[in-house]
Amino acid sequence: MAIRAGLCAAGIAIVALALAGCTGLFPPESDPAASALPTSPSPSSSPDSASAVDAAAPELQRGDTVATGKLRSVRGDTTATVRVEYMQPAEYKLVWEDYESDFADVAVELVDTAPVGDCLDEGQRLEAGGGLNSDRDQTSLVGRIPGLMDDPSWFDAVVLTARDIDGCINTIVASADLTWTMPDQRPELGALTDHGATESAAGTARVKNGTAVSYLVEYGDSMLGIAERFGTTVADLEYLNPARDADPTHYVDGGERLNLSRAAR
Repeated sequence: MAIRAGLCAAGIAIVALALAGCTGLFPPESDPAASALPTSPSPSSSPDSASAVDAAAPELQRGDTVATGKLRSVRGDTTATVRVEYMQPAEYKLVWEDYESDFADVAVELVDTAPVGDCLDEGQRLEAGGGLNSDRDQTSLVGRIPGLMDDPSWFDAVVLTARDIDGCINTIVASADLTWTMPDQRPELGALTDHGATESAAGTARVKNGTAVSYLVEYGDSMLGIAERFGTTVADLEYLNPARDADPTHYVDGGERLNLSRAAR
């Protein structure tokens, strides 16, 4: 029995930051004042300025598929293929095809680690929609994912859950591992180096083979100070830590551990 489901707009709110581009002034070679003009700082030395990585990021077109997956049933019989489509900056869409399920109403979750077992822990949940509402006359469903940052490829899987089955509040009905084909949105973001503690970045860095991989925030630290310590930008720090509750003030709390490695994003 085929069921069409429409995904309600609700869910996670992750702040997307748009960086303005910078241009430099290059006088003619014949201009004697040319040598007196100051050079623009490199992106790594100016953490609160736009970096060249933003200009170098490949452009996405509306409707581009950036991830695909296929549902596998965990409980009952639920089948579908799913893809993630780019809509506009910070907005993507889940598109389901050939959706059929024994369950009339399930919720959609995005998770950063593929779940194990048949019960989704509260700590694993990043809810992407209020639910899938049944429509027996259709065979496909389309649902938006509002509020995502500019690069959602840190999500590993889509999970469909039903409520309160066998003592589990969020029972996994089916899940789909996501295979991402999204172009690298920060191709010039490389390994970070710890340049030493400062007044606004006095925490402890974990370094592996000369590369900073994580940072334990000290009380009194600021995101700008941390960015300066590691020669990067606040925007790149937030890119490396997409699950944190970022806000326009870039607040960071003492005791928080920040990821500094692209591989661990």
